[in-house]
Amino acid sequence: MSKHRLAGRPSHGQGIDTDALRHAASLAGVIGARIKLARRGSEWIGLCPFHDEKTPSFSVNEAKGFYHCFGCGAHGDVIRFIADFHGLDFRAACAVLGAAEMPRHGDRPAISPHRRPILMPA
Repeated sequence: MSKHRLAGRPSHGQGIDTDALRHAASLAGVIGARIKLARRGSEWIGLCPFHDEKTPSFSVNEAKGFYHCFGCGAHGDVIRFIADFHGLDFRAACAVLGAAEMPRHGDRPAISPHRRPILMPA
């Protein structure tokens, strides 16, 4: 069996419907709650949270469901953003976005000192 799983299919034992999670979470809303975004046409732009910059190179495309930074190459969907921004693994990022199954105690990695901590429900 391939170690890569098809998007949207819950991985064995995790029970997380990633398609439903991505659909329920507004990409621009989730990212905009963490960094300042400005509307430019059909996209949102802002300063990239993954590297230091003075002019915005971070773009959020709500219709296509991804973000991209033209400065550092950061790219992904809402789950990837939460995981990278907060230094979380996949399961913890899904939990932050409202997945029904929370990570078990001990599954959460230490938060990177370069990322902002978040509060997890008990």
